[in-house]
Amino acid sequence: MKKTVFYIRFFLLALCVALFAAIAPFHARGEEAAPQKDTEWRELFADDKGYHDEYNKIQAKEETFSGVLTYEEEKNPSTLMRWTPFKLDGVGVYVGSQDLKEYVGKKVEIVGKKNSFALEGQVVTEIWPVKIRVVAAQEEQPKAVEQKEIPAKAVNGLLFEIKLLNTRPLLPGDKTLEFEHRFTNVGDKELQLREYPLQCFAEKLIGPDGSETEIDHPLYEMLPPERPAAILLPGDFYGGKHKVILAAGMKPGKYAFTLHYGTNWDLKDKGLNCWTGAIESNTIVFEVMGADVKPVNGIQMFIRMTKDVYTEDEPVTFEVRLFNASDKEQEVYVPDEYLLNDSQGTVTDEDGKVVEWRIGRDERLHDTKYAKVAPGAVFVKEYDLRSVCTLPSGKYTFRLTSNIPWSKMREIPGPSVSNEVHFEVVKSEDGVNP
Repeated sequence: MKKTVFYIRFFLLALCVALFAAIAPFHARGEEAAPQKDTEWRELFADDKGYHDEYNKIQAKEETFSGVLTYEEEKNPSTLMRWTPFKLDGVGVYVGSQDLKEYVGKKVEIVGKKNSFALEGQVVTEIWPVKIRVVAAQEEQPKAVEQKEIPAKAVNGLLFEIKLLNTRPLLPGDKTLEFEHRFTNVGDKELQLREYPLQCFAEKLIGPDGSETEIDHPLYEMLPPERPAAILLPGDFYGGKHKVILAAGMKPGKYAFTLHYGTNWDLKDKGLNCWTGAIESNTIVFEVMGADVKPVNGIQMFIRMTKDVYTEDEPVTFEVRLFNASDKEQEVYVPDEYLLNDSQGTVTDEDGKVVEWRIGRDERLHDTKYAKVAPGAVFVKEYDLRSVCTLPSGKYTFRLTSNIPWSKMREIPGPSVSNEVHFEVVKSEDGVNP
């Protein structure tokens, strides 16, 4: 009997051990299969000794790069025998056999080195990574404020209105806002306005995020006037043209601009009766263009035609501007023939046909001139589009792409693509050019 009990206990113990041995691997595999969070660091090339040997030869210091990872198949064959489909803010990321598609479209951090080397007569710059992770979700950015035109309201028979006069689209780096102001007597009695009413103006500029933007303007010594500036009968108006200095580094987006006017000097002691009180103008909305222009190494490249319509016998001039959208000084490459140096324009006529860009690679000029551009500042240079394109009468669309390096390090951070502009060429006999 005792032997029987012993064998039963032994059998049960052996069965438990066997069941545990069978279950344990599944449990372990379940732990191994737990997916790694993409916000955790993922080691790259961990067991690739050859890669790390080459990595250690790169003289650049190891740093953390941040940006949105993109993936692009090669659409237009390159002259180089090297293509990096993964890019971090335009800079190629060497991945070898590593698959990083799960990170595409996400803001990531990559620890690695920037490797610049000569290849087939050109300088190629790549990021060689050792680890990558997705940047943890940031606080939601405030949504852009919807700016609206607001009509002016009359106060004590006086209507105060302003009108935007800038004829060219505003771009980052533009310094002045031009406007016209007008005071109109909409009442049924005579109105007197004090001398130099603009000395009582206060400007309010609301930015795309709802914050108020500072405007620089001259300060005046406010002294009681000796006489009214204007005497307005019912229906009469008084006004003029003016400029305000915009704050440096205004970001792309829509802005709301309003003026306030007020005075307490009625000049009754001088036998006059000037209008007194506080009044607000209508609100006008203007846009600083460039929200669709991506910064490359902190620099945005813009183009702007000097006018909308040209005749066939005159230069089709346009300006290229390099705007420093970063918070630190940048050194940009600005040879005399910037347009001809490693840049490619795309000019399309109204039928969608691409106009030939006549500069070949062998004709491109290479210079070594650089300029320092402070945060919010801009470098501007003007060119004639006819020097590279044949432009008969018609309507055109134009965009510029450049691969030139921004710094003396001779790094090519990736293609910089400008905004798109439109212009028209008319026959000379059609009349005087606007």
